[in-house]
Amino acid sequence: TTHLLAAVLAAAGRSCATIGTLTGARTTPEAPELQAQLAAMVAEGRDAVAMEVSSHALDQHRVDGTRFRVGVFTNLSQDHLDHHGTMEAYFAAKARLFTPDLCDVAVVNRDDPRGRLLAEVAAVPTRTFGIDDAADLVLGAAGSTFTWRGSQVRLGLPGRFNVANALAAATAAAELGID
Repeated sequence: TTHLLAAVLAAAGRSCATIGTLTGARTTPEAPELQAQLAAMVAEGRDAVAMEVSSHALDQHRVDGTRFRVGVFTNLSQDHLDHHGTMEAYFAAKARLFTPDLCDVAVVNRDDPRGRLLAEVAAVPTRTFGIDDAADLVLGAAGSTFTWRGSQVRLGLPGRFNVANALAAATAAAELGID
C-alpha cells in the first residue's frame, strides 16, 4: 500500500518519499531517527511521505508528534500477538493512529471485521474501501480489473490483496486531493 500510494502521488506530480519495510531495517524507525529522516526529506524538497506505521511503533510511541494527513488501515491478523498478547491489545495499538493527535482522516478496509469496528470507533473522519461490499472485481492470471469511481482500472498485479492495497492507496490519494 505504501509504495502504491507513493506511485500515485508521484504520478500526480508530488515529490514523495517512502519509509517502511522495504526502505529500512525497521518498518517504523525509532522517534529520533524518524524525525531526522523526515527533516532530511523536507530539506530535499519532498512534499509528501508515504509511510508504514507498525503496531509496535504505535505501541512504543515512535510516531508521537508526527501528523499524518491520512492514516490507512488495511487489516488485522494474528501476526504480532507475540508482542501484543491479545487481538484486543493489537487492535488498540493500531487504533491509536486514528486519533486527532496523529491523523486527520482514516481510510479503512471495511472487508476486514476489525476495519468495520475501527470505522465505527475512529475519532477522526473515516472513509472506507472494500472489495466485497461496493467494488466490481474480476481477478485474472495477468492482473486484476476493478471499478473505481465508475471507471475500469487494470492493475498489473494479481490477487485480491493487491486490489485491496490499490483501493487503499487510491482512497488515501483521493483524501489528499488527487483524483
